Amino acid sequence: MQFGGDELQEMARSTHRTVQKGTVMANQEHLGILRQGADAWNAWRRGDTSASPDLAGANLRKVDLSEADLTQAHLIGAVLRDANLRDGQLSRADLRGAVLRGADLRQADLSGADLTGAHVNRADLTGADLSGANMTKAVYSASTAFPPSFDPAAHDMRLWH
Repeated sequence: MQFGGDELQEMARSTHRTVQKGTVMANQEHLGILRQGADAWNAWRRGDTSASPDLAGANLRKVDLSEADLTQAHLIGAVLRDANLRDGQLSRADLRGAVLRGADLRQADLSGADLTGAHVNRADLTGADLSGANMTKAVYSASTAFPPSFDPAAHDMRLWH
């Protein structure tokens, strides 16, 4: 299914209204650790295996989180525009409505992740593991790079043009 800029802008406004209303808000402690970088984040994850990272609605634009362990992280409505998530562990992460426009997700593990309504236009998903990922109504563009065997239409994704 395809749709134009007006529908995409409304989806983005809707996601951000939800974040602004406070219904989706990152855990400030988790956000502080993440902003120290992937090494500090991964050390914290290894030390507290029971933690369920809550980064919902966080503005993580242009952050370098390559190789970060974001397994089962709550990233609903997070802004990860132009972020480096290369080789990241995002299996079973909740990325509903997240903005991943221009993000580097090469070789990232997104197996079982929920990307319903996420924006992946211009993202690079080359070599990413998308097995079992829910991409329903996720928005992509002609410049989004997918693994060779991945078919966006088969996942009910929306082409933005």
